[in-house]
Amino acid sequence: KIIGVEKKNISPFDIIDGVNFLKTGGIVSLTGDRIWNDNQKTVLVRFLGHELKVPETPYVFSLVSNSPLLIFFAFRTGQQKYHFSITKLNCEKPSSRSERKPTVKNCAQQYARLLEQALDDYPFQWGNFGFFLGKRFE
Repeated sequence: KIIGVEKKNISPFDIIDGVNFLKTGGIVSLTGDRIWNDNQKTVLVRFLGHELKVPETPYVFSLVSNSPLLIFFAFRTGQQKYHFSITKLNCEKPSSRSERKPTVKNCAQQYARLLEQALDDYPFQWGNFGFFLGKRFE
């Protein structure tokens, strides 16, 4: 089953469909490094010495559906040769709803560290076309 969602036509029902699909054992793929619009909920993480906003949705999906959060990267290593990696984030379900924000931030920061490592290993294989880094950390 594939559910495609366009930037301009995001509906709360898409989120419900995604969470329900996860609860039945399905796989949902979301971008971890792209903000689609100004209304999208984000998490502020440290990335390459700067602030970076990443989407909150993957982490909330994981917590609400009680599903693992897997980070997938694919890198070209030569002609018709690729390296794939899948890393499970350590995102323990918070004991209360009030602890959800710190848990989401922790998981998002884990993702940011993985992305930094991927960029270190394969610096020419990621593109983000636009200004995305926030202020520099002191």
